[in-house]
Amino acid sequence: MARPNGFALLALLFLSVDTGTAQRPAAKVIWQESQSVTVQLGVRDKFGTLGGYDVVFEVSAVDGRKVTARKHVSGNEFGDVTFPDDFDFTNQFSLRSAGSFSWRAIVGGKAAHGSYRWAGTGREAKVFD
Repeated sequence: MARPNGFALLALLFLSVDTGTAQRPAAKVIWQESQSVTVQLGVRDKFGTLGGYDVVFEVSAVDGRKVTARKHVSGNEFGDVTFPDDFDFTNQFSLRSAGSFSWRAIVGGKAAHGSYRWAGTGREAKVFD
């Protein structure tokens, strides 16, 4: 019986070794999703004149109900808060429902302001000024 040469043995060995590079079937991916609709409110001392300040954001419903959020801002950074996440809704849970709202950012007795319509569903918001 003939003896295989070294090259044939090496080729046979190479072909029989699993290198681990074969593609495995992809596992079924199950996606979990999330979304959140919020309204970002912000104010800024554009040139940093104050060096830093405390701001009180006030969101008011048409019937006068209000919720507030507070923020300390440094330099000329924007002081941003998010409605409804950053606001204190103690005894005011109905302010999370749909409606038209106005807002003020009060610093040292002066206020910036705006308004928006909140869908209240957590899925859409319409902002107008």
